[in-house]
Amino acid sequence: MIHYIIQVIVCQLLFLVVYDLFLKRETFFGLNRAYLILTPLFSFLIPLMEVSLITQSIPQAYQLQLPEIIVGGSEIVASSFYADWMKYLLIFWALGALSSLCFFGYKWFRYLRLKNSGTVVKQTDFTLVELPGTSIAFSFFKHVFLGEDLTQKQRKSILKHELVHVRDKHTWDLLWFELLRILFWFNPLIYVYQKRITVLQEYIADEKAIGDSGKKEYYESLLSTIFQTESISFINTFFNHSIIKNRIVMLQKSKSKNSAKWKYLWVLPVLGIMFTYTACSEGNAQESEPETVVEGHLVGENPSEKDKEYAFKEIEQVPVYPGCEGLQDQEAQKCFTQKITEFVMANFNVKSADKLGLEGRQRISSIFKIDKEGNVTDVKVRAPHPELEEIVQEVITKLPQMQPGKVDGRPVTVRYALPIIFAVE
Repeated sequence: MIHYIIQVIVCQLLFLVVYDLFLKRETFFGLNRAYLILTPLFSFLIPLMEVSLITQSIPQAYQLQLPEIIVGGSEIVASSFYADWMKYLLIFWALGALSSLCFFGYKWFRYLRLKNSGTVVKQTDFTLVELPGTSIAFSFFKHVFLGEDLTQKQRKSILKHELVHVRDKHTWDLLWFELLRILFWFNPLIYVYQKRITVLQEYIADEKAIGDSGKKEYYESLLSTIFQTESISFINTFFNHSIIKNRIVMLQKSKSKNSAKWKYLWVLPVLGIMFTYTACSEGNAQESEPETVVEGHLVGENPSEKDKEYAFKEIEQVPVYPGCEGLQDQEAQKCFTQKITEFVMANFNVKSADKLGLEGRQRISSIFKIDKEGNVTDVKVRAPHPELEEIVQEVITKLPQMQPGKVDGRPVTVRYALPIIFAVE
């Protein structure tokens, strides 16, 4: 899961870089709006996609992994440690999401309080809410809020602007990012996205609101005075002081030429980078497993193919540990790694390892094969101490006979790498 979140954030970052460098200064507002709304969604989907051409070109070392096992003191801790860590991380996320939801509820309460304080006037296509004693101006869905302190000239200009937000349903855009802020409160890029879409919506409304009245009168509405404004992120506020300068600059900008639309093609290399990155990611193979290094390969049974290596995804049936019969694909591999972990946890001679006088975390690399008969063979171990190598050698050698892996319906020998860390208390 951690790998998936990192991939999503990297993807969103690349999309935002393309937008800021090439797109946000163009006047293709409709295309930019679609870009900002859809690219966060694509960022969630891309890590789940697989492009076969890219996957096949990635070295097989990225196709499979076994869980790292940590042993220490009088206890052995492996996947359970990772599971506990993930549980606490999930609790932390839930608390953050709950806080974000409460903050959204607070903003919703402020909105309702404003709405109830005003006078509602039903119009044909929208509802006007007159707010006494204020110069606020904003819209939310089909409700347009105008302060009674605004002059008639200002109200006329602002109303044109806010009705664009109403007709183009801009509130849905903002609520989409409010939802993302609740679910992904820890991701700062969501807040950047929301700021970008807020500015873009003002550009769209400004462009359509000017109409035949000209820009001079509209500038006067923006610059005539400093207006009171409500800081509620899911409403379209007319007087957002931080972006007024940008709005005026964009109003003065000439329309972009159609030939500039080629800049949207910059998204293609971003997609290529992301598909390659996710194909190479260790987390994409087994996101439920802890991070490990993969060093496995397969050797065919046929002597003429002795040195042939297979990608793990070419295996029709992975080696089956006793008790994992009847499972398919990822479930079978997950059961296999879980059983291996449990076996090592139950058979690792911690007492003998404690007597070696080692300190700190001792990394142990082990490689073993499951041959065409399902037996564990050719066990090789590298550790900081010879006796520690013997302890691990003994444990892995005792692994039970399994059903061998198969390619094209015939048994093959599978070589796995199993990293172990001995943590001395």
